[in-house]
Amino acid sequence: MANGLDQAQRGVQKLSAGASTLDKNSGQLRTGANALSGGLDSLSQGAGKASEGGKQLAGGIDKLTTGASSLEDGLRDGAEQVPTVDKGQAKKVSKAASGVADVKSVRQNPVHDNGAGFAPFFMALCLWIGGIAIFLIFPALALRRHPEESFWRCGFRSMAIGALFGALQAVTVVTGLQLFLKLDAQNFGALVLIAVLASIGYVAVNQACVAALGYRGRALSVILLCLQITSTGATFPVETAPRFFQFLSPLLPMTHVARTIRAAIAGGELHLGKALVVLAIWTLLSWVATLISAARRKGQRPMPYDPALTFKKVPSVSSPLGANSANNVEDFDQSTRQAKENLPS
Repeated sequence: MANGLDQAQRGVQKLSAGASTLDKNSGQLRTGANALSGGLDSLSQGAGKASEGGKQLAGGIDKLTTGASSLEDGLRDGAEQVPTVDKGQAKKVSKAASGVADVKSVRQNPVHDNGAGFAPFFMALCLWIGGIAIFLIFPALALRRHPEESFWRCGFRSMAIGALFGALQAVTVVTGLQLFLKLDAQNFGALVLIAVLASIGYVAVNQACVAALGYRGRALSVILLCLQITSTGATFPVETAPRFFQFLSPLLPMTHVARTIRAAIAGGELHLGKALVVLAIWTLLSWVATLISAARRKGQRPMPYDPALTFKKVPSVSSPLGANSANNVEDFDQSTRQAKENLPS
């Protein structure tokens, strides 16, 4: 009986220890139960979404089946509508498909040779160079030979002489090209007109440069020539040039002159009005600059010494008042002017 009591006492102690352990782990048990409950909710939601996806999949399969049936019907109808081709028709179709396409080029306003094609640019170029050359031979302002004239009379006289030689060189260039190069210009009258007006304008610009700056003005004329050569677009489209020259192209006279000459030779729209407006602006501004230069050069501000218009040696000439002999044209001009200033009025 004593042994039984001991065993019962030990069992009670184990039971008490197990109850303590259960009490300590009851919190973890509750946490696990809550996590299990949340997992069951997520599982329930996922099962609902899977059910909806299954329904959408079933609808897509139905549409796919319907589309496949429609495609089958369309292919069947198309196959029935394909025409039958015999051997002769098949041979013609294969020959047409294997043949190379023929391209027929059509040239608008053609010229008969390269000379006529390059003539517009070189005509405009030589007229400008002729304007430079005229004032290598003649003075831009002949003030020393006519000291009694007013500045505007001297300016107009010099401009008239320049315009006359400009017109003569234009007629000479056009006539020579027509005779020797056989331009066969489609509009010969327009060609002569634009050449004469362009030459007069070019001469006016070169005269203004020399009248304002003396012989140094020829450097400005050459700079303008270089800018126009690169901006004209006569040999290659101006769109292939840098943006700076594309900007200058419509502002410079040679662009419009070359374009109008090309149209006069080959045919097509002349663009004569725009060319005349640009030439008129450049010519008028140049004449105004020449008159202003004539006013400045009168009196005590003569034209500077120009080696191109002066011989190295001239015969000894005495002035009316017995001045020393002059050894060159510059000294002769200065002594003559001083003598005239000292004459009694």
